[in-house]
Amino acid sequence: MKTNSKITNNKDKSFTLSFTITVDEIKKEYNHTLSHVAADFETKGFRKGKAPLDVVKSQISSEKMLDEVANHILSEKYDKLIKENNLRPATEPAVKIINPPFDLDKEWQIEISSAQIPEISIKPKAFEEIKKLNADTKIDKEKRTDAVMKIILDNSVTEIAPIIINNEVERKLTNLIDQIQQASLTFDAYLKNKNQTLDQLKHELEHQSTDEWTLNLAIAQISSEQKLDPTSEEVKDIVSRNPKLAQNPNLVVYLLTQQKVINYLLAL
Repeated sequence: MKTNSKITNNKDKSFTLSFTITVDEIKKEYNHTLSHVAADFETKGFRKGKAPLDVVKSQISSEKMLDEVANHILSEKYDKLIKENNLRPATEPAVKIINPPFDLDKEWQIEISSAQIPEISIKPKAFEEIKKLNADTKIDKEKRTDAVMKIILDNSVTEIAPIIINNEVERKLTNLIDQIQQASLTFDAYLKNKNQTLDQLKHELEHQSTDEWTLNLAIAQISSEQKLDPTSEEVKDIVSRNPKLAQNPNLVVYLLTQQKVINYLLAL
């Protein structure tokens, strides 16, 4: 696929890829998609996969075909540009059509935005405060752990791209709505019970997501600096004791890293 693109990198590690999809590229992808659809197409008078392309075209939704073409071609282009520019997106991309609407007979001018993992720094005074906290033997481990995490959070400096937080808020909202529906409640009733508006709930989720991302970034930073990353043997040991976790090794690594960092901080 022809590359005619521009990348804009921002201070918060977000980026925007701007490019054009030519009519020739669109037509080529359309024919490719149509051939795949035709291979599984069944209609009266023809065996599966044997209907002529003009018959297939006349009986399938043009909107659905256009969606399929757009999904395929934009996904391919995005993946290609990500590799070419050595980018490592940390969140789902947002697609913007500069010259809407999509049409098979005109080029598409596209912008795709996403963000890489933000940078973070932890103020040195955080570790001094943690040492003072650890010196107080009257505080139990659970409360001390919470206090240590708050010190790290309060002393971490980062700039998280809005697209990351927006995607997190949407994910949390979707999960919350699913839970509410499973409980046979309505979303409006949930908000009324909490005495909240939708905007207030979103603001709460934005704050929550920002704190979670900041703390996770800080934990990853400390783990890297102190060489606390879990070993493959440690991961295998956890999985052997809980085989269900084998389906999500990233979660195992995350949980082990978090515990190692907490143990390190509590021992300062």
